[in-house]
Amino acid sequence: MLLCETREEATDMMLKNPIPKYGEMFTMNGDQLFSWPCFRLYPSKPTSAQYLSADVEQSIHKCHGDRSRLDISLRQKTEEVSHTKDAIKKSTEVWYYENNLRV
Repeated sequence: MLLCETREEATDMMLKNPIPKYGEMFTMNGDQLFSWPCFRLYPSKPTSAQYLSADVEQSIHKCHGDRSRLDISLRQKTEEVSHTKDAIKKSTEVWYYENNLRV
């Protein structure tokens, strides 16, 4: 059994240069690869467990908190865009005024 850092390195090694007596390899994120007699790759899914929860109420509360934080962030970004547009408009008006042009 071997351990490799990335899936790409492990795939290259197991497909192109398999080491004799080592038919199985794991990656740092948990992927499992086999080289002989036929190449196989079993990817790990570390994020799939986030949907399993013993306490549904806690998960709902967390989702509401996440949504509230995202709403606040969206409001802040919208305000930033609005302020940037206003600054561009004022800058453009000043440039036209300084160059004796009409807006």
